[in-house]
Amino acid sequence: MKFKLVLLAAAVLTFAASCKEEEPVPPTKTELLTAGPWIGSALTANPGIDPFGTGTPITDLWNSVLISACSKDDFTVYKTDGTYVIDDGATKCDPADPQTTTGTWQFATNETQMILDSSSTPYNIMKLDASTLEYQLFEPFLQTTLTVTYIRK
Repeated sequence: MKFKLVLLAAAVLTFAASCKEEEPVPPTKTELLTAGPWIGSALTANPGIDPFGTGTPITDLWNSVLISACSKDDFTVYKTDGTYVIDDGATKCDPADPQTTTGTWQFATNETQMILDSSSTPYNIMKLDASTLEYQLFEPFLQTTLTVTYIRK
């Protein structure tokens, strides 16, 4: 009887020792990007732009007259099949515009860049985590680098 108790105790200890908690696997960039809708929160230009010729460049485009309030509730949903949907949100700038538009996305350069709709201009991903998507792109017409920031809706 004593031998059976020792054997049982050894089995329990062996089982308990082998049940280590595994480290959680961090989400992939695709999982982070496709986990839910993204809504804009910032748009900056470096160097700033002077669209009105006042001699005072604007760097914070999001909080300027260049971005209308009706655009600030638009959101984007990236899907795992490589498509995305942009929704105009509750406040549409033009009632005649469609509520949603669609396109394609893909990662490039070891998931450090994102390409939308087969564009030749990649978006350089600066930050992608569970709550923030931030990317930069050079805008040749404006001769500036735009930084676009989204937060998880």
